[in-house]
Amino acid sequence: MSTPTYIADRPAPSLIYGLDAAGSLAFGIVLIAMAAPLTSLLGWSLPDAVLTAIGFGLLPWALFNLIIASSARSVPRLVRANIAGDLLWIVGSLALILFHAGELTTLGWVALVAQALAVGVVMAVKIWGERWLSGQLSASLRQSSSAR
Repeated sequence: MSTPTYIADRPAPSLIYGLDAAGSLAFGIVLIAMAAPLTSLLGWSLPDAVLTAIGFGLLPWALFNLIIASSARSVPRLVRANIAGDLLWIVGSLALILFHAGELTTLGWVALVAQALAVGVVMAVKIWGERWLSGQLSASLRQSSSAR
């Protein structure tokens, strides 16, 4: 009978998803509550309703991250969907910059680039965490197979 192998020094996957949930919730609330002044500060011609809609869209995204954060085990299809959502956010942000470049204020440029970079960092941490965990699990399974 083989002894169970535990993964030591595993980064807590729930941490990045929990932080993403909290950040998404906070950002969503800010966008909903301050859509009009933020639209003016960004300097684009899109209606306030765009930021309000994005804010409301972030609320279920926060819940989705919270579900992943509270899962006992990593669910690969949920993680892949989450990472795809982060990638879509980055692409959307870059599209906004590209299509509204001439009308954005300096603050608008900084805000769009900064939040796209922040989502990129979060996405990279999620990808790194899943690859690390997959590698550790594979090594653990190979080790327990050879012990038999």
